[in-house]
This record gives sequence, C-alpha cells and structure tokens, in this order.
Amino acid sequence: MKEEIASHCLVMNSVSNVARTVRYLNDRHLPHIRAFLDNDEAGRRATNDFVKAGFKVEDMSIHYKGFKDLNEFHVCRMRKQEQQKVQERTRMTVTEQKESKKSKQVKHKMR
Repeated sequence: MKEEIASHCLVMNSVSNVARTVRYLNDRHLPHIRAFLDNDEAGRRATNDFVKAGFKVEDMSIHYKGFKDLNEFHVCRMRKQEQQKVQERTRMTVTEQKESKKSKQVKHKMR
C-alpha cells in the first residue's frame, strides 16, 4: 500500500498493542486513522477499540475483503501479475513463431 498511501504509518505488529497505540496517537493529537487490520474477529475488535477511544477510523480492510489480511491480498495480487506476464510472454512467443513461419513461407514462394 506504500504506493497509494502517502501519509505517516504506524505498524502495531499485533492487536495486543492497541492500548499503546491509542496512547501514542493521543500524545500526537492524531484524531483520524486508517486501519489495515486482519479480516478476523481480532481485527474487528481492535477497530472497534479505536472507535471507542474516540478516533475517526477508516477501515481499510474493505479493500482486501475475502483475504485474511493485507499481506495475503498483496501476495495473491503479485502472483496474478506474474501469471499475466508469463501468459503475455507465451502469447508473444507464439505470435513470433507464427510470423517467422509466415515469413519463411513467403520466402519459399518467392524462390
């Protein structure tokens, strides 16, 4: 998400750090957060804890709905991109082979 998010980031590493995170954010007078938490009960509970602590929370997990977490979403996206590259290279190779074959046929007819 680095490419899409230009603001400061705080990585909690675990939802067990919610209380410390709340103190840290309050000390810095940050009323709004974007939460990239897991799509599980613990992630939802942590999001609710931030709301209860008075933060305006933008729950970013909707962008990777259907995946356990942001990392699983990212890995899946990277695999799809790699598969597309492989398919594109395969199509290019097949097209090049066809063009080469046509070129040889034309040369043969000209002789």
